[in-house]
Amino acid sequence: MCHITQELALYLYALARLGYRPSPVWLNSFVASSFDKLDTFTPRELSNMMWAAAQMDWMPPFKFWQALCMCAQEAFTVCNAQDMANILHAGVCRDG
Repeated sequence: MCHITQELALYLYALARLGYRPSPVWLNSFVASSFDKLDTFTPRELSNMMWAAAQMDWMPPFKFWQALCMCAQEAFTVCNAQDMANILHAGVCRDG
């Protein structure tokens, strides 16, 4: 399972790094593929997904974003500085 979550997070992160925002169909498939696995993502994977969403100016469906934020909040105590920065950046971008 670990490799699946890593791959999902890296797909989204890599696309954001390239400055590319996938189609709504692709993004919906991403949400469907990752939603039930959110509680198994590492802090780095969660923070990279949140950073990618902010970079793409993409607001995922509310239930997905809420679950992602809850998982990130639970992981916050074991995040390193970069993970924390990514999570905070995504939160600021979503609120602004």
